[in-house]
Amino acid sequence: MKINKNNNKGFTAVEMVIYTAILAMIFVVIVNTILTISKSFNAFSVTNDINNSAVTFLERFVRETRQANSINLSQSILGVNPGKLVLTSVDDFGVSETIEFSVSDGKIVLYKDGVSLGSLITKNASTTSLIFKNITASSSSLIRVEVVFEASRGNVTRSENFYTSSVLRGAY
Repeated sequence: MKINKNNNKGFTAVEMVIYTAILAMIFVVIVNTILTISKSFNAFSVTNDINNSAVTFLERFVRETRQANSINLSQSILGVNPGKLVLTSVDDFGVSETIEFSVSDGKIVLYKDGVSLGSLITKNASTTSLIFKNITASSSSLIRVEVVFEASRGNVTRSENFYTSSVLRGAY
């Protein structure tokens, strides 16, 4: 008696085509997911850079203007871009000091008595517009600031406007 052994080991051509198609679809889904995650991360990083820059600058601006006695109008550049704001105030020891906000190389820089204290925005963000406006009343002075921050990472670029106002408390 003859036993017929079927020694077909391996895959048929149809099976190989089906397996290859399934693997190709899985690969496309994985690559698409990685690209989507990368783009989302870049968008989040750009938004984070802009928001951190805005919070840092605007909080420092409000703190310094509230403590200031007056605006040095002869050294300030108001109503145009790029603006420059020079405030005069008195420190805790009664010594007069000047505080300056200005733009240098796309960064908002804070100066105290002519010495740079550094940039007030993150390294990945830049300032595309900075405008200060002085609004005076009979007994007080208000400074309004309009600032535009821009950041980019990869192929994601974003720009956002921020506004705030602050009263010079030392002026009244």
